[in-house]
Amino acid sequence: MPGTYKATGINLKGVPMGESDRLLTILTREYGLLRAVAPGSRKHESGLRGRSGLFVVNDLFLAKGRGLDKIIQADSLESFPKLSLDLRKLTAAQYLAELALYQALSEQPQHDLFDTLQASLSQLEQADGEDILPLLVQGIMQMIRLAGVAPEVELCSVTRKPIAEGNTQARWQAGFHPAAGGLVQLSVFDKITHRERYAPTGDDPAFPDVVPFANNRNSTREGEAGSTSPEPKPSAFQTQSAPTPERRDVQEGTLVRQSRGSYRSRAPVAGTRLTANELALLRQLGRSPQTGSEEPFVASAYPSETWLAMERALRYYAQYHLERTIQSASLMDSCFAPLPSTVLPHA
Repeated sequence: MPGTYKATGINLKGVPMGESDRLLTILTREYGLLRAVAPGSRKHESGLRGRSGLFVVNDLFLAKGRGLDKIIQADSLESFPKLSLDLRKLTAAQYLAELALYQALSEQPQHDLFDTLQASLSQLEQADGEDILPLLVQGIMQMIRLAGVAPEVELCSVTRKPIAEGNTQARWQAGFHPAAGGLVQLSVFDKITHRERYAPTGDDPAFPDVVPFANNRNSTREGEAGSTSPEPKPSAFQTQSAPTPERRDVQEGTLVRQSRGSYRSRAPVAGTRLTANELALLRQLGRSPQTGSEEPFVASAYPSETWLAMERALRYYAQYHLERTIQSASLMDSCFAPLPSTVLPHA
């Protein structure tokens, strides 16, 4: 990079620095992820004050520094003020920003990631209330695909046998497990989850590098001392009634064997039993749209409970493969779970 350079970037994160500066984490189209100081941006009269806000898209002129770059000039191209007016929109935007942050590279062009995030933020800002959750789930799948870890949604990830569409009228289920790479037959899913619960030290030829453990909930990931793996949040149907064994998520941790013989913990793993509707939605999300065409987005095709279940399944899948905990996901249930009615029926 030259001594001074130009870039177009989205502000993903900002923290106070010194008396009046702000340290920004920016996703740029040309140079990927970078950190830069916005000098004096916390002063009320500063021209950088509004341009250093969260999710603002700027044309930047920066100076290369020894440790941190410095923003010399910023011209605002786009902002999303409506996101901060709705907690659901803000949570969804921060969720997608975290996924972008965890996979973005530095000093490398990130055109696809930048364009995908910008488009997602624009859609979220203009969305009606019932479309926010579906747009978030759609964005999660797009981010996972860009990271190169898209789940298998057609065949069993272990046996490579096709899994037919389920019967929505029966208690049909399939498995979805991050460690397996996506969709699995229910019999395979049961073997994996049984192994995680009751055989934490054995070797499974299907998963030679994964050694589950059930009780190491508070272990820290290598390189992140002091961080803990949070308990996954209950879903909407779990908060209203006790979960049935058929719909209970398998929430276990894993240890990944290292070549030197040591172990490190990964983000929490959650295998999920999918209903026929959830499998249909997963496959719809997993199929990339054809170039030059876009399928109509119809949120009402599936109930909110199905979208919540899919968000949860993809959340644990992303956390496992990106090896990061999505902090914004802690607000998902409080923002999107349907509230029980307090109106008593007429006699």
